Amino acid sequence: MRPPSEPEINRDNPNKYFIYWNHDVPMLLWDYYPRKRVRIKKYDDINRYSGQEREDYAEERRAVWAFALSKLNYNPFEELLASLDEATERKQVSVAKIEAKAEKAKATKSLSPEERRKLMPIKDALENFIKSRHARKLAKASLDAYQGLVDWFYEGLQANDYADIKVGELKHIHVTSAMDYIAEEREWSATTINKGYDFLTSLFNWLESEEYIVKNPSKGKFIKLPTHKTKHTWYDRDIKEKVKQAVLAAGDDKVYRAMQFTYWLMIRSKKELRMLKVGDIDQRLKRVRFTAELAKNNNEEYRDYVAEFQQVVDEMKLSEYPAHYFVFGSKDGTPGDKMCSHNFFSKRFKVIKDRIELSMDYTIYGFKHTRIVHEMMKGTDGYLISHMARHIDRKSTEDYKRDYDITLVNVYAPEDLTF
Repeated sequence: MRPPSEPEINRDNPNKYFIYWNHDVPMLLWDYYPRKRVRIKKYDDINRYSGQEREDYAEERRAVWAFALSKLNYNPFEELLASLDEATERKQVSVAKIEAKAEKAKATKSLSPEERRKLMPIKDALENFIKSRHARKLAKASLDAYQGLVDWFYEGLQANDYADIKVGELKHIHVTSAMDYIAEEREWSATTINKGYDFLTSLFNWLESEEYIVKNPSKGKFIKLPTHKTKHTWYDRDIKEKVKQAVLAAGDDKVYRAMQFTYWLMIRSKKELRMLKVGDIDQRLKRVRFTAELAKNNNEEYRDYVAEFQQVVDEMKLSEYPAHYFVFGSKDGTPGDKMCSHNFFSKRFKVIKDRIELSMDYTIYGFKHTRIVHEMMKGTDGYLISHMARHIDRKSTEDYKRDYDITLVNVYAPEDLTF
């Protein structure tokens, strides 16, 4: 390349002085310029001055550029060259990725159908499992149950960042991590956990038989829990009053409201309680919306609520908050645009339980069970209770009689069958 020409002052336009010199274009940029040597212009705010002051400043700037070119090897194309290098590098990386993807696709194509199955994303394999259940012409209730089970398993994998693994890479640690997360998130009882184990065993046996996996990763590794009913024990009359008074004495209105919501709406999990929004409570039609995201059958559901719950809503002044606010917000449990934390209620409730030496078997979720027992004592039809509690079938409701050893020969007085 030839050296740049000596910088000069251009005075052709008396209102628009500038410094200029001729500079060779680097070969890498020839395609971007019409000539291989171009004029470079620098205005440098020269024209903010006038008269002799502008002449002096223009000469000063000319000398600066002369020094930069001769002594500092200034290159006006440096930024463009850097951008070109970056673009070239990005292109090379992109080409490499495309080639790697093509190579992987070629390698995958050469595999047998069975080997390709093992490379399928776990989500796709789970969808195929559901399709196989439909192909067997199972009853709708069974299909809904299978879909719900697949959904919680995949949710557990997502929560542990395992959702992107290939089905053939599934390990026992992935399975137990997903199960542990869901059991804690939904406060599952031992009975429900054991049912989850049974489902996973059926799922993995199918995946193995259909050659999505070489071997059931959890075969012989599930240790079932004792199934006697303990956690989420329902509150009898005396314990309920004792707990209510203790919560009120502690001044913890958020825990008290959580207990009320769980009792009157039969909330099914802490997640459902946390995700409930102000707009889900329709005060005109007196009903609550339970979104598809929370429903076991992936359908949006609505349930009417009683006058006692409307009083709770009025006391909390929920009408004053935007519809998109979570009823129990992240800061201090008051309505807000972010939901409260996973253990917001359980941590606060534990302090109160420890203070009154209440068994760990009693939880906020137990107030849903208490409401069901109360409805049984009132003589409410079992199908209506199942509907209110959003049970899949009436059997779930009837199980409460067995699990909580309720004969219904003797029941509480009407004033005790409320929150």
